[in-house]
Amino acid sequence: MKTLKGISWDHPRGFGPLPPTAAQFAATHPDVQIVWEKRSLHDFGAYPVDELARNYDLVVLDHPWVGFVSQTRCYLPMDELLPRAVLDELAGHSVGPSHRSYEWDGHQWALAIDAATPVASYRPDLLAGLGMQVPATWQQVLELGREARAAGMRIGMPMGPVDAISVFLTLADNIGGQPFATTSRVVSNDVARTVINAMRRLAELCDPVDYTLTPITLMDRMSTTDQIVYCPLAYGYNNYSRAGFRPKLCLYADMPSLGNDGPKGSHIGGTGIAISTKCQYPQLAAEYCAWVCGGECQRTTYFDHGGQPGHSQAWDDPRVNRVAHDFFRNTRQTIERAYLRPRYNGYIRVQYEGGAMIQKCLRDNGDVDQLVRDLNGLYQQSLGGHK
Repeated sequence: MKTLKGISWDHPRGFGPLPPTAAQFAATHPDVQIVWEKRSLHDFGAYPVDELARNYDLVVLDHPWVGFVSQTRCYLPMDELLPRAVLDELAGHSVGPSHRSYEWDGHQWALAIDAATPVASYRPDLLAGLGMQVPATWQQVLELGREARAAGMRIGMPMGPVDAISVFLTLADNIGGQPFATTSRVVSNDVARTVINAMRRLAELCDPVDYTLTPITLMDRMSTTDQIVYCPLAYGYNNYSRAGFRPKLCLYADMPSLGNDGPKGSHIGGTGIAISTKCQYPQLAAEYCAWVCGGECQRTTYFDHGGQPGHSQAWDDPRVNRVAHDFFRNTRQTIERAYLRPRYNGYIRVQYEGGAMIQKCLRDNGDVDQLVRDLNGLYQQSLGGHK
């Protein structure tokens, strides 16, 4: 028996579809078993992926790690295991820059098994009760926030460090700020002031608890209580848009625009599946990865067991959209115009330390020019020769 051991992240979206896909793959490969384990969402983003590679054959990882992966060679390039035609097909059916996010230094280090970006979410029943429409602009978000507060409810947005930098970069790109366009600065002072001001105006209408929430914990509150009407930006989870997943159905929409260019600049996320250099059966592992990321599996088994596909055939599928109350159709424009954050070896530090700086500036009404100096210093240090 050939055994492949894999690890994903602990949420129905991240882990739920993997054991069923493993069982389906094994049904046509009777000498193979694939065993999946899971780790926390925090460890998904922060735990060193080279350590995971020592213990697992298949690892579901976050794309900012690919610069590190490329330098350490702890995972195998997919382009050395799969035919070019397979990679071209997956690239051609990528939702937004999902497939491209795992490219670095001339190689494809993972396949986009899942696609996500910050989008808007809302309770349709509570919104209708207020007589309000889904906001298309930041100003409309603030207007909704004031109406919700007057009715004893509120809007919300996760503002922990990772989410704070995600929103910061999203809004910066939305107004044409081009984050990380040079090696000397993250954004200009003027862009930072505009973005922080917009985030502060929103935070005034939120609850301080939002500084401790993640997209998952915020959606759990939105879907189990009648407190939160709307969230303008948080990574989408189509699970909450499926009947029966939680007591209250939540729907999703394209992100609201701070600038004048519509839903552009959202901070692309999602996950990729990679193969460790320690894997004893790399060709077999690559065959599984290509199949599980392919259109047929993604729009059937993968989606049906809670997954959020990265393949456009699933996003375009009428049945998939019907089950998920048009989650995919209604957020498609946002993900197609999403912003691809840096992936060089060293960026993970910016993501966490920079996110904490942004969160502190928001929470403590800090000086924005000092924030920019601190972010620029952190960014320049993190490059460390890996520009």
